[in-house]
Amino acid sequence: AGGCSDSAIRTDYVIATDPKALFSSADTLACPGSVVQFNNQSTGINFTNFWSFGNGDTSILSSPSDTYVNTGLYTVKLKITDQYGCSDSLIKTNYIKVDKPVASYSVNDSVSSCTPFEVQFTNTSQYYFASLWNLGGGVSTIKNPVQYYNAPGIYPIRLIVTSPGGCMDTTFGTVHVYDTI
Repeated sequence: AGGCSDSAIRTDYVIATDPKALFSSADTLACPGSVVQFNNQSTGINFTNFWSFGNGDTSILSSPSDTYVNTGLYTVKLKITDQYGCSDSLIKTNYIKVDKPVASYSVNDSVSSCTPFEVQFTNTSQYYFASLWNLGGGVSTIKNPVQYYNAPGIYPIRLIVTSPGGCMDTTFGTVHVYDTI
């Protein structure tokens, strides 16, 4: 037995993997009841997914969607596990914000007996990305429009704001222009 030796070569005996969890969403600002779509950008070999959306809902789909019913901030977690049992997690704290828009505005003046009467509207709404004004003499999508009133009358004002996720809120008011006679 002196001088005898033996060896064996085994390929792929140790497999080292390094899965990486990664995700995004274009819908990080939403309103109650809107659907939020998640995009799984993770890398790994034949991995499984486990999502936790911060509202009690979970999923094992690759790129799931979820509906957030209540307002609030939500932390989203994705854990992936590859075919060899190696895993990685990504947690995005307060990643999803769900809120309702609140339409409101102020004016520099709303009562006059002088024409033309110039009124500056200031949009003081909360949690919105688009606004539509009906100024009782024209419409506007400008954030803070100016409207001129050239005749006596009571002009109804309406402001509609739209939030991320598509929720809307509306507020109303009036502008009074009196006759000088």
